[in-house]
Amino acid sequence: MGNTPKLSSPASSNKMFFKILGKNIFIVVSWTIIIAILSLMPSSNVPGISIDLGIPLDKVAHILLYTIYTFLIGSYLSDKQVKSYQYYVFILGVPIFYGILMEVMQYYLSPSRSFDMLDIIANIIGSLVGVLLLKVKH
Repeated sequence: MGNTPKLSSPASSNKMFFKILGKNIFIVVSWTIIIAILSLMPSSNVPGISIDLGIPLDKVAHILLYTIYTFLIGSYLSDKQVKSYQYYVFILGVPIFYGILMEVMQYYLSPSRSFDMLDIIANIIGSLVGVLLLKVKH
């Protein structure tokens, strides 16, 4: 009876999932590339999904993409940095800078896409939500 394997609780499974997720730079880089592809693809390739959420669906997509992006960056760096003010400024600054860069690249490189300040605001909101999730996780 002393050799019975222990079943892990859902809480410990979740912690393990986030531990694996946070340690893999490949996931962070992959998400960075996914955002670039989605941001720079021609607008004719963007699926036209219509759901009434009270705000445009593309802004919801921006918020979700950048929430996940910020969470991934912060999870990756969580053991590498002391959770100081600079840590949170960095994990907030990187996705915000990247979101602005994507909007500028849309303006110059994608004839069917345009610079949209509301997209940048949605990216910032998503990044702030990602930081809040990290604070809850830690």
